[in-house]
Amino acid sequence: MRAAIRDVVALLLLWLAAACAGQTNQEFDVRLREMAGSNERALLGGMGRIPDNSYQLDEDTKILQWRWDTSYIAGGWAPTYQRIGWGVWMPIGGFPPTLVRQGCIVE
Repeated sequence: MRAAIRDVVALLLLWLAAACAGQTNQEFDVRLREMAGSNERALLGGMGRIPDNSYQLDEDTKILQWRWDTSYIAGGWAPTYQRIGWGVWMPIGGFPPTLVRQGCIVE
């Protein structure tokens, strides 16, 4: 029975990791794949922290959920200035810095 729980958890972990991991997260993806087939204790140790959420689906299936959120500011572009008339400079184009949030849920 524990082997069935372990296999279901590992399968869910790999499936969701593939959804969250991109080229910039290759190391994270490799780390998750190395945990395939591990028991619950090994998953907790491998993730490095307790899950943010867990729930029991049925007698043989327990879901562990970890969340990662990252925020950063993407730099904007300064406007260019164009002279209009005799001494009036007007800004043209540009955009302000933007807050970018990225999140991932691994189960």
